[in-house]
Amino acid sequence: MTTVALVTSFAALASEPPDLVAACRARYSSLAAVQSCVNDLRFGQVEVAQEVTNDRLGRVEAGQDEIRDQLSDIQQSLDEMKTDGAEQTAQVPIGSSVAQSRTTTYSTERSPTAQVGGAPYRVVPRPSLVSVYSALTSEEADTLHVTSLEHENSARQCGGIASDARILVTNHGTPVPVWAPQGVQSGFSEIYADLNGDGQPDPAPYKTLDPTHQDDLFVTWRSGDDLRVVYLREAGRVVSIPDLPLQTLWRPATREDGGPRACRPATASYPGGHHSIQAFALWRVW
Repeated sequence: MTTVALVTSFAALASEPPDLVAACRARYSSLAAVQSCVNDLRFGQVEVAQEVTNDRLGRVEAGQDEIRDQLSDIQQSLDEMKTDGAEQTAQVPIGSSVAQSRTTTYSTERSPTAQVGGAPYRVVPRPSLVSVYSALTSEEADTLHVTSLEHENSARQCGGIASDARILVTNHGTPVPVWAPQGVQSGFSEIYADLNGDGQPDPAPYKTLDPTHQDDLFVTWRSGDDLRVVYLREAGRVVSIPDLPLQTLWRPATREDGGPRACRPATASYPGGHHSIQAFALWRVW
């Protein structure tokens, strides 16, 4: 070995940890063998350190994958919650009976401030009512008396057919409850109708008036009401119900019929007190 190589080998050994050099000198006598031994041990330490580092990196990557999976699960849950919320909103379409019932909800309810009979109470508006009895006018301060319901001009004005009609009164699209003095018949009969136009009878029957038997009616008419007198037509189908005769299915007039769909009090008329009007003098609703 040349002088330069010896100096280089000694310098390399001097830079190595003393324990590595001592371990190799105990095994080998020549400088070259000692240098080779030190290099092998050094490379072994490097490989071990690399394996430790790779193992740590592997654990870090596994932890990152787990975190990503958890974030993905959280995002999926949030998306499902948004989808459920949108579906629940979509389940109440505009014009449905639920939406209409919301339309007729009054906002004048007040928080309980007193008690009656030991229980809290609140004052709320009376629901709209329809009746064939003039006694309703004594019970209500504001009413509309609609007459001449059987007249063929009334049916034509309100979208009905004189020989085929049942009359339904609605307020903001919702059928108005029927009222009668205690202990007497209401004067209205139950029928099955398809008011939403889906081709199927609505779940519950409606109280309607047969104009061939009753030519007038009374209905409450208050500020904010949107009354409609609807002449229903036979839908050309029947409803089969166990233990009952076949029931005629009724429907309101549609745009396809080419005429008005209902009629209502004129905008120039205002609720308040008792009014009377012939059905053919009501305004058309197209």
